[in-house]
Amino acid sequence: MAPCGWTITTCGCGNCWDNYSPQVQARAAALAAMQMWAATGRRYGPCELTVQPCRPRRDLPLYQAWPVIYSEWGYGYGLLNPFINTDGQWVNGGCGVCRCGASCEIPLQGPTTTARVGYVLVDDIPVDSSAFQIQNGYLLVRIDGECWPICQNYSKQDPPKFVVNYQRGNEIPPAVQGAFEILACEYAKACVDAECRLPRRLQSLTRQGVELQVIETDDYLDRAMTGITEVDAVIAADNPFRLTQRPQVFSPDLFPARMVT
Repeated sequence: MAPCGWTITTCGCGNCWDNYSPQVQARAAALAAMQMWAATGRRYGPCELTVQPCRPRRDLPLYQAWPVIYSEWGYGYGLLNPFINTDGQWVNGGCGVCRCGASCEIPLQGPTTTARVGYVLVDDIPVDSSAFQIQNGYLLVRIDGECWPICQNYSKQDPPKFVVNYQRGNEIPPAVQGAFEILACEYAKACVDAECRLPRRLQSLTRQGVELQVIETDDYLDRAMTGITEVDAVIAADNPFRLTQRPQVFSPDLFPARMVT
């Protein structure tokens, strides 16, 4: 993946940004965006995705006690076969697969919001935006009394059964945005060989005594720091535990959506 949505809005270093050519601006912004995006745990910046979701035909309970019984009606049917239902309650036997409205919600790769859903197509027909909403930051829920297609055949694309276009990712906080712009301006200075605040390995030089002092790169590179005080302060405050990516939960019961390129 690469950072999305990282753009210079009000350059943190003043009007100097406008003095650089578009090529220098593009390179400096790309360097700063990659570094800030990685340093803050790859969590910020909404990326546009188009996916074809697919869900299983049956909803298994969240936890199934031994023995797991399968019949033509599905999983979980058996005499006194206990399980934890989707509402967190233990149930002793009965319908282990019944879930009200199960086909009326589809999990997407979040986080996202209702406003970030570009369009939803079912059989190539747009679904009105008032007919759905995003809940819990990742569930696409149908709220007009209808439900989503249960599954689709990916080999039949004329037209696809179910397509969702949306933006995934958190908005960039103002403090992180400001630090990104400061860093971008320093990269722009470095690109044109102007004096900048980016750290150099050579810290001091004594000519006649031939004494060199260099900075240990472990001091900032291994900590995903930039060497610029105010930028590093924002990184440390936003990502104190040095996350390298957003936390994720994987489940064998969830079918990942197929990306459309």
